Amino acid sequence: MIAVERTTRVSAPGKVLVVGGYLVLDQKYSGLVVGLDARFHVQVQSVPSNETRIHVHSPQFTDGQWEYILKDRLVSLKSKNPFVETCLDLVFQFIQTTVDYTDHTVHVLIQGDNDFYSQQDYLERHGLPLTSESLLKVPKYNTMGSLSQVSKTGLGSSAALTTALVGAFLIHFGNLTLEKDLDLIEKMAHLVHCTAQGKIGSGFDVACAAFGTHSYRRFSPHLIEHQGLNATKICDIVHQTWDHEHLPFQLPLGFHLLLGDVNTGSNTPKMVSQVLQWRKTDPSSTFVDSRS
Repeated sequence: MIAVERTTRVSAPGKVLVVGGYLVLDQKYSGLVVGLDARFHVQVQSVPSNETRIHVHSPQFTDGQWEYILKDRLVSLKSKNPFVETCLDLVFQFIQTTVDYTDHTVHVLIQGDNDFYSQQDYLERHGLPLTSESLLKVPKYNTMGSLSQVSKTGLGSSAALTTALVGAFLIHFGNLTLEKDLDLIEKMAHLVHCTAQGKIGSGFDVACAAFGTHSYRRFSPHLIEHQGLNATKICDIVHQTWDHEHLPFQLPLGFHLLLGDVNTGSNTPKMVSQVLQWRKTDPSSTFVDSRS
């Protein structure tokens, strides 16, 4: 049991893009994105210390432990997780610039709802049929083995994790609130997610993790196209006005969205780059606007 000064808990939903696949990459078009009841949950606990050490634990995975120390910049002490590491690095640069931060020992707990990961192997091992009823028998936050070998279901786990983690740290140490500062938290999550991926996507998954179900139009990529991010650039990026759009949208009353687990994932950045290359080489046959 650790001594705890205070605790912050934040969660963010997964996503499904129901209208606008690939089109949402182009700012001329919007997409309809639906927030799910599957969520990522982040808990941050801290106690004052003579140095900042951050212990991150995701108990669903055998290799789900990471440790960092904050000096001039964040230093990884135990294995690598690009989304966690990028989040902590950029967020702490922002926090140290905007508030009077003092050193803490920090413990972070990360848990993802079962729907983010295929449960077919578990059901088969326990002799259960592959049905939605059987999924109700799977333990909450089911252990999945190694993170590198898990089968994801494509519900935006990295975006939901990033947004929840960014929100938890900015609220815990940055004196922000979800009620007043959700726009800034979303921008920081976009910056972290794009930096960790090494590519600027449309951002609909992060937007959904922040705002839930809505109609989304992407931001201009130049807003976060910066080499050599530092604290000043980070603050400038998240405090400037962005040109993305969030408009209210709801599924019709009585309409239920059901998803099937096909026990395989996809490399979204790779697929996106292939579609963009196809559009570049044959623009006449792509993205036809049928509106009259």
